[in-house]
Amino acid sequence: MTSRRLGLRWRFVLFVLLPLISTLGGVGAFALQQFEGVLHSRMEQDVRAVAQSFQPALGRLLREDPPERVHSLLREAFEGEGDYGIFVYDPEGALVARAGRFGSSSKALTHLVDSDFDPESSGAGVYSEAAGEAVYSYFAPLITRNGTVLGVLQVVRLRRDYERFLSNLRLAALGIFLFGTVLLVAVVTAGYQKAIGASLERLSESMRTIIKGDRLHRASPTGPREIHSLGEALNQMLDSIDQAEREILERKEREQKLGERLHHSEKLASLGNIAAGVAHELGTPMSVIVGNAQRALRQAENPPKTAEALQAIRMEVERMDCIVRQLLEFGRAGGSETRPIAPEQLARSALNAIESIRETSEGTIVVRHSFKGKSVCVNPVRVELALINLLKNALEAQPGGRVGFSWRATPNEVTFEVTDEGSGIDADLREKIFEPFFTTKGPTQGAGLGLAIVAQVADECDGKVQVVSENGKGTCFFLTIPFEENNR
Repeated sequence: MTSRRLGLRWRFVLFVLLPLISTLGGVGAFALQQFEGVLHSRMEQDVRAVAQSFQPALGRLLREDPPERVHSLLREAFEGEGDYGIFVYDPEGALVARAGRFGSSSKALTHLVDSDFDPESSGAGVYSEAAGEAVYSYFAPLITRNGTVLGVLQVVRLRRDYERFLSNLRLAALGIFLFGTVLLVAVVTAGYQKAIGASLERLSESMRTIIKGDRLHRASPTGPREIHSLGEALNQMLDSIDQAEREILERKEREQKLGERLHHSEKLASLGNIAAGVAHELGTPMSVIVGNAQRALRQAENPPKTAEALQAIRMEVERMDCIVRQLLEFGRAGGSETRPIAPEQLARSALNAIESIRETSEGTIVVRHSFKGKSVCVNPVRVELALINLLKNALEAQPGGRVGFSWRATPNEVTFEVTDEGSGIDADLREKIFEPFFTTKGPTQGAGLGLAIVAQVADECDGKVQVVSENGKGTCFFLTIPFEENNR
């Protein structure tokens, strides 16, 4: 159905151009008709004028001279007048004299008499035929001063010249009308194409391009104000659609991230609950084991092997106690109060806390640079614990090596950086190192909770932790904490 609809061009022709042409044709026809009426009136006036100019003289001639004299005078007066004829009749209708062309027109006179023509009237005209030609006849009475009727004068005018002129005029008017119509259609069509059609075609082409899938295409508004506004409205609509789609995509991404974060938080919460429960249940038995081992060691009669075994039990229990403390820290996700604290103070506290481990590993911690600026609003104990774990892992990755430690700030966040020169982390393991209980260390070297706690602390602070590592060249950890509501 859509393809059968008339286009704007044909609607313009049908509802504007055709009515305009019809109106001009009607006006032209009416004007031509009025002009024809004027010509006929002019012809009648000419014939009437001729009759009236001869009427007095012929009256005197009929009264004073014989008919032959009247006939001779008429022939002399109308010699060469091929389009006129003049006839004089007596009161009974008999032809007295004639001149010019055409034969007797007594039939016309009889017709006038039968129609109660009054010879004493001023005159009358009639259209008829004479000698096979269309003519106009004017009859005028010839009377004396005392009212005596001497006869009737008939002046006949050939209509051929008028009809030929009118025919030529009609043909010329028709030709002009047809030429004007074609010219008007051509001018209007060309004007429509330049003023409206071209702009609409460009706009339609832009729409087809967009329909094909080019969502980045935009129309170039041109043409009249209305079409220009339509192009701008189309562009604004496309911009609004793109903006809405971007917002929907961003919302979906945020929802996806929130869902992943919620899932991760739920997973960590479950693990934390389990870890806290296990740590609580193991705390008391380990305290009993440690106490009994210490009392047994204080007994002097213990053989060397027994003392060695008791010392090994004590060391393993202490390792278990370290693991239990890590479990407790992992299970203590958030919940504690935050307060503003300077980043350099967090760094210094972490360095002081790791000093004993540094001395044991015989490593060196190099503080590359620091800054003094605005504070971060965090739980200091949790952030210090995360920094301690990062420094501890770096010292363990290269016993006796150099560990770099620095922190820097941007207008929106502060980043702590811990680097080592160890063997690095394999690419396929980098995504797993922050998972709870995942470790690349030996069975007696750790529980795999250190980096999990770091990731947990970063999540509590709405920050992030990143790792950059290259096999054989070392590893660099970045703990980033945003300022956000700090210093408000």
